Amino acid sequence: MSYLIPFLSLLIPLLIAYSFKTMSKKNLTWTIKYKSHQIEIQNNYDFTVNPPKGGGKLLIDECETQTWKLILPLPTQPFVSIDGISEEIYSIKLYGAGAFRTKLSVEVNNEFIYQDKLNIFDKYLIRNPKIIEKIKESSGL
Repeated sequence: MSYLIPFLSLLIPLLIAYSFKTMSKKNLTWTIKYKSHQIEIQNNYDFTVNPPKGGGKLLIDECETQTWKLILPLPTQPFVSIDGISEEIYSIKLYGAGAFRTKLSVEVNNEFIYQDKLNIFDKYLIRNPKIIEKIKESSGL
């Protein structure tokens, strides 16, 4: 049992680095209904090139509200935070996580309206933000 934690500490970053190479190109889209609004988050990335390329955009009612470049977000901090969008949506925050696939959480008006399910690897990364920083440094993000 005492060997499990050091083993996982070495294994998880290797799995993540391997997953970056195997993920290659992805185009992801989330569509969420909130009251009378449609919130769409588009994300794309390409890890086959060096440095990796990508980005995303937030659309509310088919109007582009925010864009961003390729990032590796910290799950405890929103990578998008916007205030004063409409009378029904006075704030929106997007959080990201994920070891092998992008996982998204959407907070509207201080209430989470959408969350992807996290697996054990995702939860491990959330509890160990230093690993995320090491991945950012090694990948050039």
